[in-house]
Amino acid sequence: MRASDTGAIGTNALRRAARAAISPRDQQALAKADLVYVENGPGPFLREYDIGLTWRDESNYAGDRIQETFVLSGGFTHLSFWRLTGFARRLLRSWDDRSTRGGPMMIRPAETEFEISGRS
Repeated sequence: MRASDTGAIGTNALRRAARAAISPRDQQALAKADLVYVENGPGPFLREYDIGLTWRDESNYAGDRIQETFVLSGGFTHLSFWRLTGFARRLLRSWDDRSTRGGPMMIRPAETEFEISGRS
């Protein structure tokens, strides 16, 4: 879902709009929302830049949250075509019903990941 499709979007509207998606492969409820802004008009220093925010929530049919992720990403391209991109991802603490292959559920600890990369 893009902000340009619906105008101003609140968190509750994102959750309601995304809740209906089902993943037939894993038989789990999946909710996902993406907001992305791209500026591709060249300026005095940058050729283009972008920033994005993604939220993803997965639950099994018992209602247990098995994954919730937030990602902030972005990048820019200099006039000389050098590009720098990066992201920060936060996975919240959740239950894991896949690691034990049908056995008891276990807790997956929260984790945070950062990455910055460049290219010429």
